[in-house]
Amino acid sequence: MSGVIALSQMQSVYAQDSTPVEQSIKLTIEQVFTTVNQLILSNQLQAAKGILVQLEHAKADPIQIRFLRGMIAGAEGDWKTAAANYRTILANNPELLRVRLELARALYELKDGDNAKRQFEMVLASKNLPPSVVENIRLFLSTIYTQKHWSLSMTLNAAPDTNINAATGSDRVILFGLPFELSDDAKKSSGVGLTGDVRAGYRFDLGKGKALDVGANIRHTEYLNSGTFDQTFLQGQIGPRFYTNKSEIRLVATVGYSRFGGSTYYNSYGGQISAQRQITDRFKLSAVLSGEQMDYKFIDGKDGHVLSIVGQGDYSLSRISATRAYMGVSKEFTFDDSLENTSFRAGASYVRELSLGLTVNLNANAALRPYKGISFLYGVKRRDHSYGAGIGFTKRDFTILGFAPVISYDYLSSRSNIDFGAVPDN
Repeated sequence: MSGVIALSQMQSVYAQDSTPVEQSIKLTIEQVFTTVNQLILSNQLQAAKGILVQLEHAKADPIQIRFLRGMIAGAEGDWKTAAANYRTILANNPELLRVRLELARALYELKDGDNAKRQFEMVLASKNLPPSVVENIRLFLSTIYTQKHWSLSMTLNAAPDTNINAATGSDRVILFGLPFELSDDAKKSSGVGLTGDVRAGYRFDLGKGKALDVGANIRHTEYLNSGTFDQTFLQGQIGPRFYTNKSEIRLVATVGYSRFGGSTYYNSYGGQISAQRQITDRFKLSAVLSGEQMDYKFIDGKDGHVLSIVGQGDYSLSRISATRAYMGVSKEFTFDDSLENTSFRAGASYVRELSLGLTVNLNANAALRPYKGISFLYGVKRRDHSYGAGIGFTKRDFTILGFAPVISYDYLSSRSNIDFGAVPDN
């Protein structure tokens, strides 16, 4: 913004009665902002605040005013106010690099390591950063990693589902070549599900580059119209972690428990090996290899073990956008050959910060699951496939008790070579 503003200050000039005379100094708006910045750097915060009031009356650039108020708050140790100012600016101007860098610093001082890490990594995705800035960010990231002990995340969502029991909409099915009537519980059902997911963990330091991780995960889905399809999943894990500034390896023992419709569904135990490597400041690769022994309560034919491997790549396209892609394969070994299967899956997502404080997330996925043996009931080898896509919007500048609202729509289409509801013509 261009223009001239007159700044009032007391000068060593005296009238006849020996009282100080207030004089004005005319500066351009740009010079005034430079002056305020210098006052902040020299810790003359009250003087800087006074000039900002005059800038507001002069209707100077509100973004620069808010940014400097954030700087003053940070200099006073009020990092919460500083972060709020920076978030407000980024809500409509997510491309402003300096503001994002200062937000990352404020979040770091607030000990919000996860969000500070995310903001620092977004800054690193910018082009032509001075080497000194890059080195300073890496130092912050290293410190965040070594200082973080507790981890806690919670999600809560409500969503309608047109087929909560993954069943057919037909009244009859074909078994052994004969039609059978289905009960209402066995047919396709719709409903609204409330899902809560809580993940918590603690890291015990064991010396340089070594730690012991302990964690737990609880997820529950409650359907409002019926408890028949309510689902609960619990998992605990423990194991060592070995890490450097750019890579880590985790060895984890796991135990799991699942309920469905109010009854025990299965118990499981197993292990997991995960590794990740920061290839460049923008590109990270990770992989997870896991194995579980499954014990189903009412479906003995599904008892067995599951092996899976998933690889993932994360790439920051710019300071406001990123993409992710993954591929995985799982092998389920079961007592009943007709239930043994191999699952192939892949997916990708794209995230971008928009104006109005909105972040958009686009995703797509596909899966193929061929079964090993011929189904005793249907006389063929089962082969399923699915594909899906979704879009979601997060209001990143608005939180309630740390939760940000998300509105999303996900579409999933599943198909099988077994037509569960087909009945031949008479």
